[in-house]
Amino acid sequence: MSILNSSVSKKISVKLSLNEINEIKLYIKGAVDGFCNINNEETFSVRRLFGGDNGNWNGTPLQAIYNYYVSVGEDNAKEKSAIDVGVLLKQVLSDDVYWEYELKKGYTNEYRRIGRK
Repeated sequence: MSILNSSVSKKISVKLSLNEINEIKLYIKGAVDGFCNINNEETFSVRRLFGGDNGNWNGTPLQAIYNYYVSVGEDNAKEKSAIDVGVLLKQVLSDDVYWEYELKKGYTNEYRRIGRK
């Protein structure tokens, strides 16, 4: 694992307002904080936080990403949405001024909170 640095260059493909993006990032930050507070030292990923039993995004800010891809006729709306959420998750973790995270690269990137900055 390597320490996640603050240089995230990948951009999301979805076209949403800045307000919507900020709302999504706040939602992601809340999910990360909640997970880390309960599951100290465990790794997390987009799939673990927002997939499986948590995969129904209806009523959450994440739904806007999925709705965008459906509205433009994207065949793989679910997959494209997950990729964008992954980019936003990495941005949220990189921008966190309080906590430091470790990155385990793989087919599905995993992260772990390692301590205060």
